[in-house]
Amino acid sequence: MRQIFIVFCTAAAVLAGLGHLPATDAIAGDGRKPQRVGSYSQLRSLIQAHQPRYFAGYRTGLGAVALNAPASAPSGATSFSTTPTQVAGVDEGDKVKNNDTIICQINQGRVLILGASPDSHADVLGALDFTNEGFYPQELYLEHNQLIVVGTAFRTPSGDGGSLRPIWYFSTGTVQAKIYDLADPAHPSKQREVEVAGDYVATRKIGSCLYLVARQYPDYYAQAAPVAALRSDSRRAAPATRTMIPTYRDSKLGKKARSLSLKRCYYFPGFDDPVYLVVGGLDLANPHSLLDVNAFLGAGEQVYSSLENLYVTASRPADLFFAGRLNLAASPAVSGGAGSGVAAGHTASGVVVDPSPPVPIPDFSERTDIYKILLSKGHSEFLAANTVTGSVLNAYSMDEHDGYFRVATTEHSWWSLDQQEHNHLFVFDASLALNGSLDDFAPGERIYAVRFLGNRAFMVTFQQIDPLFAIDLGDPAHPAVVGQLTLPGYTTFLLPYDENHLIGLGKDVQSYNSSGGENGDVPWWTGQVFYQGVKLALFDVTDLRHPIETSSVSIGDRGTDSPALSDPHAVLFDSARNLLAFPISVAHVAAPDPAQPWQWGDTVFQGAYVYQVSPDSGLVFRGSITHKPSGQEPNMTWGDEIDRVITIGSNIYTLSDARLKANDAQSLEEKASLTLPQPPPQPDPIIYLAGPRH
Repeated sequence: MRQIFIVFCTAAAVLAGLGHLPATDAIAGDGRKPQRVGSYSQLRSLIQAHQPRYFAGYRTGLGAVALNAPASAPSGATSFSTTPTQVAGVDEGDKVKNNDTIICQINQGRVLILGASPDSHADVLGALDFTNEGFYPQELYLEHNQLIVVGTAFRTPSGDGGSLRPIWYFSTGTVQAKIYDLADPAHPSKQREVEVAGDYVATRKIGSCLYLVARQYPDYYAQAAPVAALRSDSRRAAPATRTMIPTYRDSKLGKKARSLSLKRCYYFPGFDDPVYLVVGGLDLANPHSLLDVNAFLGAGEQVYSSLENLYVTASRPADLFFAGRLNLAASPAVSGGAGSGVAAGHTASGVVVDPSPPVPIPDFSERTDIYKILLSKGHSEFLAANTVTGSVLNAYSMDEHDGYFRVATTEHSWWSLDQQEHNHLFVFDASLALNGSLDDFAPGERIYAVRFLGNRAFMVTFQQIDPLFAIDLGDPAHPAVVGQLTLPGYTTFLLPYDENHLIGLGKDVQSYNSSGGENGDVPWWTGQVFYQGVKLALFDVTDLRHPIETSSVSIGDRGTDSPALSDPHAVLFDSARNLLAFPISVAHVAAPDPAQPWQWGDTVFQGAYVYQVSPDSGLVFRGSITHKPSGQEPNMTWGDEIDRVITIGSNIYTLSDARLKANDAQSLEEKASLTLPQPPPQPDPIIYLAGPRH
């Protein structure tokens, strides 16, 4: 134990002496191009050379989001809201999808098909029940009469080596897409089913093409089987090695899963985490197309998709305790690039200094690999790669515009050499070569939300206050912070009202300050910040150098929460009516004490809040809608929590697992209410202890 402590102190002392190092480790070009796995013996060697990192997903941020496009109503006599998406033309799956006559909802493991119309009629038309299929729906796509249900399924791995697996390892996940024809909603007809191995990462639908992205760790227990299990030519898989590569299934080819060809398996040189990124694509408009699948060993966490390209991040945590990694002389060099030398002390005023020369950074710094993959007619093809310092919060920290890719990262304090956060913004060209960067702004804070608007970016960081940074991206080689607005609280998403106004949703905060008691002791929590209720704000960003808050609303006390804080699909913004609505659970502190900002309130309401929004009138509360029984405490019933709000015609529809309600969009008067059918009670699960497999 003492030896471990000495090593820790030695490493910490070395790091403290280094200070903070700048921001990019650009290793672009052919050196990062994925290499094809040539044989099963090579694949086995690659896997054995790396240790699995099962909790990699926890390093990708805390889930705060920035919404990059509002839901908009299509033109026509009958309008309806659509799922909010990050990129126009790139559809995203959600638990509720609708058109002007049908609402499809994932409801307790089923998909309910509900009839709805502008005259407020509502009815249950049909249902898809997957109870006996081992399939768990997660998201939907709906276009005309075609419904796509995407979810996860589990199957038991086959082959030798079963006796080496722990009990929890006997089930492996897959991502499935089931495609239905809803010409007769009461009797949905399944047309196609495709599946890729791995855990769900993301899906996107671009035009008629559906893309599935999964993340799969190879079967480490299969590679522990005797070497003799490999075929003599090392290119054909014996049973013990089949589970080392991903599988896929297309109902057009039959019912059985197929192992991916080694020609479709790649690895990134120098990859950190031995996990496959599995990308499957299908062109639904081409009846002869088959599921196209590629697997890349060493990538797969956050996903951003433009109309043509998929960008995938793979984080590399800092590795502080291996002596070889403390050798700075062997460290890669930063590619300075044009604009990469923006000084921390000048970012607030937008002053740009000359680019810095390449500076070595150590291998143990927190970094993120970024891979660019071309998407075309259901096919995927690797294009380029690069590496940046820090980690990416989520997909909304990435953006593609006019051929340039922009990404914002935070270097967290537990990995940073000077023990505080550092934030960066990088601009890459089409080949992912560094074109410009904005380094080390808002030190000591981390990114909570990002919103890209063409040649502008708006970024929220937070530690004790909420700075909104306005960034000019007009010159890709020299991005610069040109404006800043500092407010109490923090924002977790930014929704565009129009090109000059943003709506922010986040949390109020309150700090605790004390000069000490009678004996002069100052509590350790003095100066700490405690989040309170939900905060809604409207920002005017017409003058990029002077963003202003024109209106704000505080909702509830500490304990108030909304799924919209972490899920952009939970927000409804009807731009035609200037209508904003979102689900919320409101808490109230009965006897507030300013000296105790940590007081937690009791829930007094759960439902949807509706606001009128305009630059002239600001944020105006219109009213609320709830599915909770009148006269009962909100926490006394379950299943009637509203989690989605949509519009069809002149109505607002709210959905929970228990009910569908239609209210007039102007008066909020209730016009219809439909009790949704509940699934039968399920028996308690029986857990079997599995023995060796044969």
